[in-house]
Amino acid sequence: MKKYTFHTDPSHGWLEVPRAALTKLGIEHKITDYSYQLGDRVYLEEDGDFSTFVRASMEALGLERNEENARRWMKDHIDPSEKHTAYSPVRAYERYAPSVAVPAEVVEMHGGAA
Repeated sequence: MKKYTFHTDPSHGWLEVPRAALTKLGIEHKITDYSYQLGDRVYLEEDGDFSTFVRASMEALGLERNEENARRWMKDHIDPSEKHTAYSPVRAYERYAPSVAVPAEVVEMHGGAA
């Protein structure tokens, strides 16, 4: 099963996921700027965005939303924490912003390729 890494420092934590997973689940615009991004990786903050991702993932798998299924999903999909005793490097990453898809018509109007 696919494993995601959970990063922590003494005061917070983030689940590292590929940006494509957010798009596939249709939640890219539900993630807040309390999360971070670096390249094609998004670091979902533990207090809200993490839960949004877990719920959407469970729904995609057809799992009923309950505590037992959530615990099972986390056990099956999350690697043990990447722990930092001081400031986590995640805090230095850019704040999350959803990708902006530019309609093909706009690209063509400006002489670009779609």
